[in-house]
Amino acid sequence: MKFIYADFNGIRNFNDVDHEYIDLCGYGTIASLNHYSIKLETGLKLTLFEPGDIEVEAVAAFFPKETDEHNPLGKWYGKFKKGSIRDSRTESKYSCNFVCFKCRNSLEEYLNKVGRQYKEICPFCNTPIMYPLLPPKDVKNINEI
Repeated sequence: MKFIYADFNGIRNFNDVDHEYIDLCGYGTIASLNHYSIKLETGLKLTLFEPGDIEVEAVAAFFPKETDEHNPLGKWYGKFKKGSIRDSRTESKYSCNFVCFKCRNSLEEYLNKVGRQYKEICPFCNTPIMYPLLPPKDVKNINEI
């Protein structure tokens, strides 16, 4: 099973009575997605977790109207049923080396040198760090998921 790191501190509900949503744009999430070569797609099933704490089964949902300076075309969220968060089965010592999505080279040293601005490009193959979070080609309405 592939566990994708998510920060559960920013859970939102978007006026949905049955579901909650976790923002999927942090560097821990990007590192996990790159590690497993997962590019988000609407409806993709995910196990989101905080190591040694909590986890939840979710599906990827894209909100084109939720934008910010790092996500000008929209944002990805993990959509899950309210009340479905459980104790985590992952080890609290979880670590995931930050690798490039495409060429698989380690980016740890590079990111430590240039910082984290959500604009970095792999120095080996020029793939954007944000590659796994690019918007879907066919954006579906959140209610279709």
